[in-house]
Amino acid sequence: MLWKRWALALVSVGFGFLVATGSAFEVANLLIPSLFPEAQDHPIMRLHHTESVVFAWTLASNLVGVVAGGALVATGIGLGRRRAWSARLGRAAARVMFALAGGGAVVCAIYLVPPLVGGVADPARRAESLALLVSIAAATLFMPVVPVILHRALAPARAARLFANKSRGPVLPMNELSPPRLDLSSDRGVRAGH
Repeated sequence: MLWKRWALALVSVGFGFLVATGSAFEVANLLIPSLFPEAQDHPIMRLHHTESVVFAWTLASNLVGVVAGGALVATGIGLGRRRAWSARLGRAAARVMFALAGGGAVVCAIYLVPPLVGGVADPARRAESLALLVSIAAATLFMPVVPVILHRALAPARAARLFANKSRGPVLPMNELSPPRLDLSSDRGVRAGH
């Protein structure tokens, strides 16, 4: 189980870092367009500034994304250090990521996909529009994958196995034919008294 815990920890830290940094970049790009002036020329980026729903969703979801990404990084660190709270935090962050993925799919389908589909018909914008359509589809399909894995792996029954203490020695099965176990701690106390 040790390797599974460390694998989950590394995945959680890596994915959380990507989400947090990507979301921070989106927030900066939205609030301070002069930081990335070349990005503002694209019609989809202009839509982020002219369409209030897209602006509000992008800002709010990416602010939440920074927090959720930070929670996933903390989850990974907690898993590495065998902290029980990391399972609850990881499941909560995964649920937030599900909501972000679902909301993002709806906003993209309504506001971003139609102009990109129109751009495919324009020979001057075809390659760029296709690339953006593929990236939106990939993000919509694959962004929930890591949260699904974390949510399932950190379910209470599974998490209990992840954090279980290793036995300090072989444990023999007990049944009605087994002799009673010796209490070695009392022996040590008796020897110490002599």
